[in-house]
Amino acid sequence: MRALHVTLLLVPFLLSGAVAPPPPVAERAGGESQCAAAETILYSCRFPRAVGSVCASKTAVHYRYGPANRPAIDLATDGKWSNIHLGTITGGGGGRQDSIRFTAGRYHYIVFKGVGGQYTETPGKTWSGIHVSLDGKDVSTLQCPGTATVAGDWADSIYAAAPAPVRSGQTLEDEDPRFLMWF
Repeated sequence: MRALHVTLLLVPFLLSGAVAPPPPVAERAGGESQCAAAETILYSCRFPRAVGSVCASKTAVHYRYGPANRPAIDLATDGKWSNIHLGTITGGGGGRQDSIRFTAGRYHYIVFKGVGGQYTETPGKTWSGIHVSLDGKDVSTLQCPGTATVAGDWADSIYAAAPAPVRSGQTLEDEDPRFLMWF
């Protein structure tokens, strides 16, 4: 079943020809990130057959997914930063989930992190993963099976890498209700 999830994450996007596989990234200890040495790891998780990461440089943010140190997908923020969106959901029990959504044509790659609130059945429980949708319809969701590397407030790092128009007023907040959901 997990192999099917990985296939669903990679095959449609690669077959679309929208992006060529990127060059290998610099190897990090344990291959637990797709980020280059000069980039900040905002999120990284080793899934059973691949590593998914969100990486920030001084001028861009990347979503990368694929075999360790050789991502099959590398989506970078476009010139206007119109293909990246930040989302937050809070629950009645005090829980919270943050997400970063990268858009590539009809595909949406959503990296999420959450924590259970103090009034839930699982206070303090954390979770994270990657959700993929096509035309707003669910394709696959991978829950991080272990401990992910997660930046405390990834929004600060994302805005720091953004061009001046984004830093001085353009918002990256996700306003599309199809993607503001619990994963």
